Amino acid sequence: MEVSLSDGRKVLLSSEEATGCSTAAGRTAMARAAFRIRLEESREQVSAIRRGLHEIVQPCSLLLLHWSELESMVTGQAEVDLELLREHAIFRTDGDAKEVVEDLWRVLGGF
Repeated sequence: MEVSLSDGRKVLLSSEEATGCSTAAGRTAMARAAFRIRLEESREQVSAIRRGLHEIVQPCSLLLLHWSELESMVTGQAEVDLELLREHAIFRTDGDAKEVVEDLWRVLGGF
């Protein structure tokens, strides 16, 4: 018996996990083994996310935060001060891009 991972690779269940598929208990054991394999496949990535998150937010603080507060701490404000951006933006063009730059500000203003 094999389990398909999220990237399409196949992982064989051990012979111990794959035996007994003819009984309800055996099928349950195989399903649990497959479930465990799928949960474990992203352990390294989740660990990297956790390390990065802990660089931004103290681990002990995570229990005190609402998800929206955590999101704000990690991603910052969703709003961009367009006037501030306009004041500090520098465009290096050949001069023919004036209309493009004006279109850019018009589009950004529409968000």
